[in-house]
Amino acid sequence: MTKPALSKIELWSPAAEDLVLSTAIVESRLLFIKQHCTAPAFRLWQIEPDIHRNVCEKFPEYREGLYD
Repeated sequence: MTKPALSKIELWSPAAEDLVLSTAIVESRLLFIKQHCTAPAFRLWQIEPDIHRNVCEKFPEYREGLYD
């Protein structure tokens, strides 16, 4: 799952794949889709809605041609 996604945006490397997967393991133990306390984080990486929105809006600005 991580290698194809990182490859598509031309950011794959063994270290990048390890970082993305390790982050998911630490954040959710690959079990929690919704955070189990009151915070609004979601998905395996426990990203908060404001951060998710910011990444979706800002990341393409620095990756010209990503969505062409």
